[in-house]
Amino acid sequence: ERQRRFDLVFGKTVNLLAGMVRDKKYEAIVKTKMPYVAGFITMKDSPIKNPADMRGKVVMMPERVFTTKLGEAKLRELGFKENEVTVRYTRFQEAVANSVETGSADVGVVNPTVKQEWLKKGNPVLLEAKPVPNWSIIASPALTQAELARLRNALIALKDSEHGNEVLKNISVPEFVAATNAEYVELLKYIGE
Repeated sequence: ERQRRFDLVFGKTVNLLAGMVRDKKYEAIVKTKMPYVAGFITMKDSPIKNPADMRGKVVMMPERVFTTKLGEAKLRELGFKENEVTVRYTRFQEAVANSVETGSADVGVVNPTVKQEWLKKGNPVLLEAKPVPNWSIIASPALTQAELARLRNALIALKDSEHGNEVLKNISVPEFVAATNAEYVELLKYIGE
């Protein structure tokens, strides 16, 4: 059979995985312990000190990525109407921080990695988007509940052995924790998908 489905999917495009959980009945197994938290960044000397100060300002976001969806959801959650902030999009995540540094944007929405680099430079993070699951592993509906439980336990236990830690290091994951289907369905509602 050429059309063989994947029994396990490991990925970081969490909204796509969430869609598989909601629409194709995949089961959430584990996620990395650290959630995905996008950040709204500004310069040290920026007059923008709280979210309300973003009114009338330019907010730069990366184009068509998960971070963008979280940034847009946060603006909705804060009650911003469409014309109250000017949202611009750029093709590259790195260009977001650059546009804030050069002053072509007042605020930038960035992924957790860029956010950490920004903080290391001594620059502020104005606010953070809602924490959501990061790298996740989901399983096809072909697996039984018993198989899912064994798999979940084995993945969570990886951190407890030398060999397991080696595996985690190879995939750049410090630790897995249990994930629930509900949090992925909730995520899709939050970002409006």
